[in-house]
Amino acid sequence: MSADITLSRKPGSVFNYTCLAPYYAEKTSGSISGSSVCSETGDPANPYAWDVVPSLPCEFTCPAPFSVAADSASCYWLSDVPEPKGIVGAALR
Repeated sequence: MSADITLSRKPGSVFNYTCLAPYYAEKTSGSISGSSVCSETGDPANPYAWDVVPSLPCEFTCPAPFSVAADSASCYWLSDVPEPKGIVGAALR
């Protein structure tokens, strides 16, 4: 994960984060990247909080309808549609 974190912790401060390839989705929100803003909570015991707290580690994901391969670093899709050009045609899908 790459993060651009401001030194300020006052309300309105923003930090930006991005999960780096091949780890595409942040664990809890499913986002590739995002921002979090510091705001007042109204709780005297914990007066300030970030509105989004990314969970580490970022996780590898595949787009639908692909599945994660056993190596956890690549995606595959099993098609039951015949391809007249064989494997070459299937690879071009």
